Amino acid sequence: MTDGLEDAERLRDELGEIFCLTFVHELDPVNALHRMDAYPDTFTRLDPDGMYERQSSFDAGYPRMAGAVAVDDWTLVLEPGGIEAAGTLLAAMSRGSTALSVLRHDYAHPRFTYARRSRWSAFRPGSPPPT
Repeated sequence: MTDGLEDAERLRDELGEIFCLTFVHELDPVNALHRMDAYPDTFTRLDPDGMYERQSSFDAGYPRMAGAVAVDDWTLVLEPGGIEAAGTLLAAMSRGSTALSVLRHDYAHPRFTYARRSRWSAFRPGSPPPT
């Protein structure tokens, strides 16, 4: 089955060498961003082009950004060029819930991280499993 595969590949290519995709169960987008320590006074609605423009802006100071959207019982958080939710921060995001994060990092350490009720574990794709 390849329905949507072309779109997923196009999006992956557009996001580039580094991005983090995080899924948080039963937590709304605003609270997911709060748990990432996002500044509430910086929240605004942006489309992907607006997000890229702001993140690439010298005048804005090249801010680290994350976007969040609700999908059924989950919130999807996208960090273009970011890595924040791929480590211990995921434990905070999973408080009372479940979260998982996939980090693409082409020249460092890609990672899959899973957290449930603030306990987390991670592995690097392509690495041998722990013994």
